[in-house]
Amino acid sequence: MDADSATNGGPAGGPAASGRIPDGSEPRDNFAAFVSARLVDDDALDVGAVAFDPDHHGDALGDGRIVTGWEIFVGDETEEELSDPEFIRLPSLSWLVDRFPQLEPLFDEHDGAEASWVADEDGALVPWHGEDA
Repeated sequence: MDADSATNGGPAGGPAASGRIPDGSEPRDNFAAFVSARLVDDDALDVGAVAFDPDHHGDALGDGRIVTGWEIFVGDETEEELSDPEFIRLPSLSWLVDRFPQLEPLFDEHDGAEASWVADEDGALVPWHGEDA
C-alpha cells in the first residue's frame, strides 16, 4: 500500500478517497469500523445506530487495516460506555456485512459526508438528522 492509500483509506483517487469503501479493488477485510463491544460480543443484539465521521476515515491501524470512519452501535449506549476504549471493537467491514447485512448498502452507497442513521421499528436503517424521536 502506498502513502496515498494509507492516507485516503484506499487506492489514490479511488472510491475510498471519497469515504466509500472500494467495491472489489481491496478486500473489505482491510477496512475496520468502530463498533460497540456489545454488538460484537452479543449475537442477540442488532444495529440501532450508525454514523459516518469523515475525520476518522483513512487512519491506519497497526495491523495494516484502515479505519473507515464508520461507527456502529446498539443505540442505547451510555456516555460512560462511549468514552471507554474497552467498550469499542474494530471488526472488519467483511465481518460486519456478514453479521449485519443491512449495513452493506450504507458501505457501498454513502458519499463520504458526515451522516447518521437509526433503525426504525422494522430494523431498517434510516437517515437521522438530529431530531428527537
